[in-house]
Parts: sequence; structure tokens; C-alpha cells
Amino acid sequence: LELCGIEIEICLMQVCSDMPSLLAIFATLIGFSIANLLRQISFSADYNDIAPLVQCTTQQTICEDILPNHICERFLSSEPKIGRVTCNETTFEPIVLQCLHTCSMCCNDPKYNCEDREGSQQCKVLSAAKYCTADTDYKQFMLRECANTCGTCDYRGDANCIDTTELNCRELSSLCNKTDGLGRLVKEKCQWTCGTCP
Repeated sequence: LELCGIEIEICLMQVCSDMPSLLAIFATLIGFSIANLLRQISFSADYNDIAPLVQCTTQQTICEDILPNHICERFLSSEPKIGRVTCNETTFEPIVLQCLHTCSMCCNDPKYNCEDREGSQQCKVLSAAKYCTADTDYKQFMLRECANTCGTCDYRGDANCIDTTELNCRELSSLCNKTDGLGRLVKEKCQWTCGTCP
């Protein structure tokens, strides 16, 4: 098998005592090659309108990666590492946007680009107890008071207006602007999410 001008012989007929180290070298070479390739990719003009990424004032890892976590961790790093692209390389921003958790840059995600309300020190504890997603009236309190922790900074609507618990409004928010029957139902039941409070 030839990779990047380096020939690697893999013994298939017998169990090689150094097979684990060969596999580790192989994985490192592949990772290094892909990371270098990604550095040289010229991203299309579609990405020209992306706002530049900012370094968060604190390392935020509350958000989730869009790409599978193991892929982000294999090719990106918030600190310089051999065979990995650092998250602050500007030519790589379209991919970094898919890996904000791995890069500790969650403040670049509109859902997490705000603070929990003052006096909401218990947000993380309540979030761990699933209050952000609980199908109760307390969920509305969490979504407003603990917006950063719950990832609801981009929600629209009056703080005194609440969604009903009959629908998963966050998942259906893309239907808020639809004019069909389903869109009207979502606007009626998800007034806070859709920004249609009276």
C-alpha cells in the first residue's frame, strides 16, 4: 500500500507482532494527509458570506458538533497538534462551523450566543435533569431563563408568551412561515417560538 510516497508492507499471512504499531502509523499518515488536503481546499464562493468565527471569551463546549464527534476530534484541534487542523485557521471555517463543540467555540452558534439570565445559577443542574426538554410548563421557564444552557438563544417571542406542550415547537420552527394548515397550527401552538405572540 503506497500513501504519500511511503510504502507500507502489511503482513496478511501471519500475525505480526508489530501490527498495532503499523496500524497506528497508518492511521496517523491518513489523518495527516487528510488534514493537509483540507488545508489546501479552496472553498467555493458559497462560503464568502459566512461571518468570521470569533474566539469565545470562555471555552464553551455546551453545544454539539453537527458532524459526528469522532470525525471532528480526529481532524480538528483547538490547540496545534501534528496531523490536525487548528480550529482558528480561517480557510477552514466552513468545516469548523460543523465542529464547534470540538473547537470549544459554541459562542459562534446562534443557539448558544447569549447568557443565561442573571440569578439562574442552577441552569446546568436543571438541564442535566432534562428540564430543557421536559414536556411540562417548567420547560418554558428553562427556555427563557436558561437560554444558553438550553441552546435557545435564537428563539423569538415575548418572554411572557409560552408554547403549548402539545408539539415539539423547536423541531417544528421551520414551519412557522408556512401558510398551509400545518404552518397555521404551528403558529397557533408555538407562539413564542414563531414570534406570533399577541
